[in-house]
Amino acid sequence: GECAVPMVHRFHSPSNGNGLFWYSFNVGPVHILYYSTEHDFRADSTQYKWIENDLRSVNRTLTPWLIVTGHRHMYTSEENAKGELEIMEKLQLYLEPLLYKYHADLNLFGHRHSYERSCPMYKSKCVSDGVTHVLLGMAGAGLDSGKYSGAAWSKYHDQQFGYTTIFVNQTYLHFTYYHDKDDGIADQFILHK
Repeated sequence: GECAVPMVHRFHSPSNGNGLFWYSFNVGPVHILYYSTEHDFRADSTQYKWIENDLRSVNRTLTPWLIVTGHRHMYTSEENAKGELEIMEKLQLYLEPLLYKYHADLNLFGHRHSYERSCPMYKSKCVSDGVTHVLLGMAGAGLDSGKYSGAAWSKYHDQQFGYTTIFVNQTYLHFTYYHDKDDGIADQFILHK
């Protein structure tokens, strides 16, 4: 007889972009773009040009949802994040207009150790056609303990361990945030096409 040899599968980032640092791929009706907040993303950079070209090329009929993600946060209302203000301002200056122009639905990021969700927004203001920003740093390391500013765009935030799920089809995206301690729903929202 023959014996089965187990195959080891390792994740390899897609061949577009720049290896593990920035790349994109489709999963069903979702186009996912990873960008690097640790590399140059100014308007004349290689990464910026790649991001714009990738966003421009998405067929929104086949993949109506656009989710982008990077490590450092573009928005947070945590007051003790002031030392990170410069990178936040640069992300808002260079990348936020691209995300808005190409109608990104979600911008997911971490770095801070907490959870926070914005309204659909652009330039710190809630707008009907804006991008929903979600800070997903509530797993692993110790949690933040700073106070929040009360920014009008911040729709929900907390500093508890948790996890999220996203259910999506061609016309509907349902995002849910659960607390680890009881698997209870802490926050959820629905986006429609």
